[in-house]
Amino acid sequence: MRDKIQPGRTTAARDGEVVVLLIGMRVNHLWALHRWLPVFFAMPAMLRELVKDRSAGLLHHLLLTGSPRTYYVVQYWESKEKLLDYARATGRKHHPWWARVNRYARDGKGH
Repeated sequence: MRDKIQPGRTTAARDGEVVVLLIGMRVNHLWALHRWLPVFFAMPAMLRELVKDRSAGLLHHLLLTGSPRTYYVVQYWESKEKLLDYARATGRKHHPWWARVNRYARDGKGH
């Protein structure tokens, strides 16, 4: 069930650190499906993994779009350390995707 819209300003009471990560992608070449579609589907897989394991440190996330070609995720993390630990963990979904996206960027000729 969706939360009801709460008019006005709201804040979150939280002791300690909160890290906000903004990450996204823009599709430059629509016809290059083999380049962007795997990346597009990788983020939801990582988010499902993080939602199942709350000890990883992800507090909440929002999926947003800026246009039909631009997609964003706003992530709220318990700490910078937990975010970086997840990013570097070789047994998690992020690490192999990080390497793959870097290869795509290096070898993609602008895609």
